[in-house]
Amino acid sequence: MSVSTRLSIYWPESQVEKRPEETDTIVLTTPSGKYVDIRSYKSQVLLSDKSLKKFPFEWAFAGNELPVKNHPSQVEFSHDFFDSSFILKYCRTKRDGHGSLPCKSDIPIDCGTFKTLDNGVREETGKMKNESTGNFESYIEHWITLDPLKSTPTNMLPLQVVQDGSLNYALFDILENKQNFEGRFIRLGVWAEGLLWDKKNLEFPISIVRLHLNNKNWDIIISFGRRVPFFKSLASTEAHNGEIVKNFDVIWTCLEAGII
Repeated sequence: MSVSTRLSIYWPESQVEKRPEETDTIVLTTPSGKYVDIRSYKSQVLLSDKSLKKFPFEWAFAGNELPVKNHPSQVEFSHDFFDSSFILKYCRTKRDGHGSLPCKSDIPIDCGTFKTLDNGVREETGKMKNESTGNFESYIEHWITLDPLKSTPTNMLPLQVVQDGSLNYALFDILENKQNFEGRFIRLGVWAEGLLWDKKNLEFPISIVRLHLNNKNWDIIISFGRRVPFFKSLASTEAHNGEIVKNFDVIWTCLEAGII
């Protein structure tokens, strides 16, 4: 279980030199390895490229994190549960009526190899699709695991020690009416993130939220899409396994919850 942020990504095959990080990436991962990963572009990037305004994210996805058997430094990340690149391509193809619709089964599983550097940064290497080029390329990412209770959007503090019994978490997935909606919402410490796919809306199918608990109030850090109200109250719900929360036409089911 963790809250992490990316410091940098480098694509040696297509970049001449390393670039400053262009996103505010936060990944929330539950004890079972289910995660939400939202990579929103920084404001200066959006100002320099107006074409990103329609979907101001490098990538937004959710899935499962699984250690590779007999390879303790390797982790597989599936994202066929929710993948913004797939969804946008699917909707564009269906809207335009040209070509075959993409299949979720074609979404590849990423596999990263991790090591901890002397400065505490986690370095991940592997091969995955570069959203900028559309090609599968080698990559080098640097990550920091954050303090899930003390970090803020403007002060990302590396994890030191979290006192036992102080960390609340909850996971909500959409299990019903999946012919119309798919999504996930995770709350972990003072952070919460959610993704939702409205399958009836081919023009604006994706809604995304990121929240941060400031004293007793959940501040909105990211609010994007037509269905943001469908996440209402999930962050503040005193969740327990099996709990059902209905927001408009969406039924959320709590699959994980607890305090550690």
